[in-house]
Amino acid sequence: MKKNKKKILIIAHNFWPENFPINDVVRSLSKYYNFTILTGKPNYPKGKIFKNYNHFFVEQEKYKQNIEVYRVPIIPRGNGNNIMKILNYLSFIFSSIIFLFIRSQKLKYDLIFVYAPSPVIHSLIGVYLKKIKKIPMIVWLQDLWPVSLESSGQIKNKLLIKFIQNLVNYIYSKVDLMLIQSMAYKKHLKGKISNSKVFYIPNAFRDHKKQILKKTNKNFNIFYCGNIGKVQEFNSIVYAAKEIQKKKLNINFIFFGEGVNKNLLKKKIIENKLKNFFIKDHVSLKKLIKELTYADTLYVSLKNFKELNLTVPSKIQFYMSAGKPILAELSGESAKVIKESRSGMVSFPGNKKLLLNNILKMYKLKKKHKLNNLGKNGYNFYKKNYSLNKVIYQIKKCINQLQY
Repeated sequence: MKKNKKKILIIAHNFWPENFPINDVVRSLSKYYNFTILTGKPNYPKGKIFKNYNHFFVEQEKYKQNIEVYRVPIIPRGNGNNIMKILNYLSFIFSSIIFLFIRSQKLKYDLIFVYAPSPVIHSLIGVYLKKIKKIPMIVWLQDLWPVSLESSGQIKNKLLIKFIQNLVNYIYSKVDLMLIQSMAYKKHLKGKISNSKVFYIPNAFRDHKKQILKKTNKNFNIFYCGNIGKVQEFNSIVYAAKEIQKKKLNINFIFFGEGVNKNLLKKKIIENKLKNFFIKDHVSLKKLIKELTYADTLYVSLKNFKELNLTVPSKIQFYMSAGKPILAELSGESAKVIKESRSGMVSFPGNKKLLLNNILKMYKLKKKHKLNNLGKNGYNFYKKNYSLNKVIYQIKKCINQLQY
């Protein structure tokens, strides 16, 4: 390694071998900086610590041969209910601060970089290290707290909401640069952090289109990849599958993922006697890319919650990088991106008939050999706005403007 490379500690609750955008970003940026990763034991999405990892001790390993990774003990997220998720979050913060306290004399970093998908309170780890080492901190904000908790109904206690908001405001006050994954976050952050400290940096993925082979399917396959949880709107897709089954069309719904509502979705499939709806377990990214060969369109869904309307889930960038048309059931900033890119068809969350109509439109477009045009539009939009090289360049600019 070059001696002049800046030393940066990346704090990420989730990291490789879990599949998150931060993996590709770290790998690409490691050409320019010396990274150390502080993370938890991998347990997402199934909620169990991965095999070959010790539950109780700090473990050290290498990522891509030259990046040091420290894994602190955590309470795994289990079935993903609120209590288990809270314990999972707090255990990572607690273990990380203890680890940093014990090793404080040996720690020599120029910068702290916090990847904060959910919740941003993980940034307290960075705040602690910033205080004892007097070094700057960047937070890459992926989710808005406590707006997301309040709007989704996960927390209803007003005093608790106020406490979390004060905690989050404290974190914002300690941030040297705030990177936001959605332009809509700027309005929300106004008055909480100086506008000069806020920079728009969207999520990015590697170009996956080149890895996906072209195959002709007799069936029309709608794929979904990701979390099957409380913030997704799946009632409409079940309704669409039922109506399509009545019409005896060769359209299949294939879901890959885990989540707290996975069994509930399975139950709905059984209750409606659906023969065209298949739920599969989470698979590795490598296997998923192979499966996407058979997909005609990729489905994304979010409920109409205030915070979710501000967020652009990384799933959209991933879908675009695969060059596949997007079937979207969402609103707000995400809907705006898909419409602007002309990469798919959008229905408002819960609008069952419009979702069904969009599926039938896509089905007809395939028969006319015009469906792939949507995928091409999305892929071109990805290259222009979300390519890994573009995002890496933007992050480098942010890092290099800080005084070490």
